[in-house]
Parts: sequence; structure tokens; C-alpha cells
Amino acid sequence: MMNGPFLQDFSTELRRICSSFDWSRMEIGMSGHSTWRGARDGRAEVFLKLSGEKGMLPLSDEAERLRWLAGRLPAPRLLHFETDDHREALLMSAVPGVDATRVIEGKPRETARVLGEALRLWHETPAADCPFDERLDVELELARRHVELGKVDVEDFDDCRLGRSADEVFAELLQTRPIQDGEFLTHGDYCVPNIMIDPDTMKATGFVDIGRAGIGSIYRDVALALRSLGYNGAGDCQQDFLAAYGLTEVNEELVEYYQLLDEFF
Repeated sequence: MMNGPFLQDFSTELRRICSSFDWSRMEIGMSGHSTWRGARDGRAEVFLKLSGEKGMLPLSDEAERLRWLAGRLPAPRLLHFETDDHREALLMSAVPGVDATRVIEGKPRETARVLGEALRLWHETPAADCPFDERLDVELELARRHVELGKVDVEDFDDCRLGRSADEVFAELLQTRPIQDGEFLTHGDYCVPNIMIDPDTMKATGFVDIGRAGIGSIYRDVALALRSLGYNGAGDCQQDFLAAYGLTEVNEELVEYYQLLDEFF
């Protein structure tokens, strides 16, 4: 446990807020930022993200989305955000429950169904006033920028693309772009670790890591959920997820495309 010495270069206000918590670093996550768990009496109450050099997206993106999502969907409450020319800090409340990786091994089908039911909450949420555009024009331009800046981790490509360059895979992304897009509110990183579940009731309690949330195709979420179920040992439960979500016919080309697109984030 640490009592916040990693905050010595941040504001007095942030250090004051954080001083009453015991801190431990979280090892899960691939955002390129560092995440810290703040606890009292052994129970997590807050989480703190600090910007890292390898971070794909600025933490301000997540802060803005947390503000907008308040009262719409169960997500962390934004407690404090600050930034300067060199760093960002995002402090937010903990979400009740445990992340779905904690229950999927013992209850894979039930977990897959929870993820499917919970995803409907996103796609059924009215989004006409959502200010975050995550449709393909926007995503492709950001993917291009990540390639140009050398931010794409080719060592982390899915197995089917390992050994290829970022430029080569980006060319495929442009060549296979679908005409179809979407106008739904999407999570953007709908993976098993980002869904919180009450292990007793097996109900979703909230969502985390929503820095890519915005308007887009439902396949932004469906594709990543299917891949994540397989990665977490529940590949044979993908139909349970789809049935709970209510998708009877799956567009496999869109699933493959949005999994390809995610290589750049």
C-alpha cells in the first residue's frame, strides 16, 4: 500500500482529496495510463488514473464522457480532473460489484448473458444529444494518427495479424471499410473486465473505462464482446451473449472489421 507519494507533482487539491486513502497500483488494463485503487478499511472507494506516455487517448476524453453519462447509465462519478502541459489526473468513484473476469470462470454462460443484457442498456439509451462522435470517419482518422505517431503496438495484434506492420494492417482497414455505420450510443471498449457484476444476483452494476464511448455502430461493442468472451475462456458462450442481447443474425464481416479497427486503440 502507498499513501500517495506518486502525487507529489500534482495539485494541492488532488493531494488533499487523496490523502485519506491507501493506494495500490492496478496491473489490469492496457490503456497506457496507470490506474490506482484508493481504499479505506480494505474496501475500494475511488480509482485514480494518471496519464502515461503510451496512453492512446487523453484522460480528458474519459472525464468528458463521465460528466455526460451521469444519470444516464451506471458508471463512475467524476470526482476530480486536472491537466497541464505534461500530465493528467482523473479521480472517480468505484462502481459496486466486481469486474466480470472474477465470475466468468465459474459461471461462463450466466456471465455472457449478463453482458448481453447490459449491452442493450447502452444501445437503447437515447443519444440524440450525445456530443461524442465515434463513427467510422472519426475512428479511422484517429487510427491513422496513431499509426503516424507510432502508438500502435504491433506486438499486441490479434494472433491472426501478428507479424504484420501497422501500415499494412491500416491499409487493410481502409480497403475493407463497410458502408454501414450506426447512430447508437456505444461503450467503445465493451470487454469482460469493463463490466461490473454483483456476483450474488448476477446482475450488471455498472461500466468502467468509457473513454471511447460515443455514437457509432452496435458492432463497435458486439465485436469486442465476442472477442473478449473467447479471450476469457468463454468462447463457447458467445451465442448466450447474442441471445441475451437480442441479435439473431450476426454480420460476421462487421464483427471482423471492428475487431480489426480495435488494433489501433
